[in-house]
Amino acid sequence: MKNLLFKTEDFKLDSTVPTSIGSIVRVNGFDGNEVEAWQISDWNWNYSSLKTEIQLAPNSEYIFCFWLNGGENDRYDEVCNVEIWFGSDWENRTTVKLNRDHFMPALVKNGWYLFCVPFKTAEEGYTTIRFNGMGAVMTIAPADNPVTYEEIEGDVDSNGMPQRPNVVFENGYPDEQNEAAITLKAFGKSIKTTPSQVKKTLKILGGILAVVVVVRGFIRKKKKH
Repeated sequence: MKNLLFKTEDFKLDSTVPTSIGSIVRVNGFDGNEVEAWQISDWNWNYSSLKTEIQLAPNSEYIFCFWLNGGENDRYDEVCNVEIWFGSDWENRTTVKLNRDHFMPALVKNGWYLFCVPFKTAEEGYTTIRFNGMGAVMTIAPADNPVTYEEIEGDVDSNGMPQRPNVVFENGYPDEQNEAAITLKAFGKSIKTTPSQVKKTLKILGGILAVVVVVRGFIRKKKKH
């Protein structure tokens, strides 16, 4: 199996996806050293795609390695994946979700996730690799040969937060997420939230109830007259 490593300079925003947002940035990587990386997508609904087209050996096994940070939001509605297809056969692409533990990373370190995605090329070795993101900022950085990281002790990937750490925030999370997530049950469904979000919801509901009370009082007064 051959290693295929992410290189910032080999990728560009996909011109066929007009909503794409992204740029090359310098950030602190998994080891604390500054690294040049691609940062795509935002916290809204601008679907963003970053891709490369490369000629690989036909009928050969590869493993595509890269570091990823972010790619999740506290609404649980983000898109964060990588697609691989051969020639123009996009309909038979392989899609690997990189969020919510759909595909397990090889290593987690300081808020960065090392992903190693295996694939096999087709009769035609011309290969397209495309990252897609929406609803959350995701940062993709170069990785070395996976063997390089064998001696590194990874972090436990369990923080109780509604989203993964993100380099765009000074402390890795929005201020309100410096508290553990809680799970509420409503209408037979489990909903993940935070105490701050619950307080916000209660404030909104309180405001609505206050308006209802005022309106009802006004109607009663009109009836009396």
